[in-house]
Amino acid sequence: MLRNVVFGIFVIGSLAVSAATAQVAQQSRMVRGGANDRDLRDLSRNGFTINGAGATCATAPVGLVSAYSGDGNALDARSRNNGTIQNNVTFGAGNIGQAFQLGGNGNASNSGDRVIVGSPANLRLQTFTFEAWVKRSSSAILTNSPVAGFVNGTIFAFGASGWGVVIDGPTNRLAFTQVGVNNIQSNLTITDINWHHIAVSISGSQAVFYLDGVADTPIGYTATFVLTTNAAIGARGDNDARNAFFGAIDELAIYNRVLSATEVAALFNAGTVGKCKPLATVAPENQVLCLRAAATLSIRQATATMALCRREQVMCMARSDKDSNLTRAVVLPAAVLLQSRTRRA
Repeated sequence: MLRNVVFGIFVIGSLAVSAATAQVAQQSRMVRGGANDRDLRDLSRNGFTINGAGATCATAPVGLVSAYSGDGNALDARSRNNGTIQNNVTFGAGNIGQAFQLGGNGNASNSGDRVIVGSPANLRLQTFTFEAWVKRSSSAILTNSPVAGFVNGTIFAFGASGWGVVIDGPTNRLAFTQVGVNNIQSNLTITDINWHHIAVSISGSQAVFYLDGVADTPIGYTATFVLTTNAAIGARGDNDARNAFFGAIDELAIYNRVLSATEVAALFNAGTVGKCKPLATVAPENQVLCLRAAATLSIRQATATMALCRREQVMCMARSDKDSNLTRAVVLPAAVLLQSRTRRA
């Protein structure tokens, strides 16, 4: 039996705790620590991260719109712009947890190995930052597209006249495109089959590319994107899925502003711990989750009571404390309100 242990506040995927949630925890007078080494090992094996224990995740920068971890699903941990898997997309070992593993097949008949994320209003951005961890499956090719001449690897893109992030086939350079209209290439290349962190920020006048936390020389760039089609991870989101990426994509995120070089570097430097999972801005189907326990809570009980939180992809709390018998997580559209009711012995 564990006592006086906070089992963690988390969303689906990596279970590291952010500074923001730690603040909520502190305001809720949650107990930190209190477990011995064996307790911590047991929690780790059951998928929990203790506040203050182990490596620290990087706080997600302000302006996060969507976040796709690829941890066994295509859920958006931020805005619930959840994706739909199409064709040969599986889940494999990622840089952080699991990642989308893409077969790189695509054609011009609305079929490709990709994750369709639709065209939600909050992704129809003209100024933004895109970031992800990517890994080529081959150093020789970027796509398995059966159509001659289509040799690029698309990391994320809307359809015609929208925007997209790609690795250019002939040069292996990180590139950005207004699909079918124009494209710009950085000086940054990915030629091996290792994990790399990529980012690109687009403003009204320039583009800045990043590879493994280091910025390339800014490029003057002006475009007005037409964002009327679906977007997708691993290929274009419209009927033309050629140039589908042959490789893995992990921890993909989109922000509604230009991130600073310091912020991008922090995301890279988080390494295999990654950025902290965000508070969901859209409530899940079940608005209220009550996590009930006796005066004490075992590992088995904790695992069972937190299962719904994982499925619903919401921030939750389970607490083992001889003085508490109920923890209630009320999920709001823009926040998670944690209320604890205690019973004194």
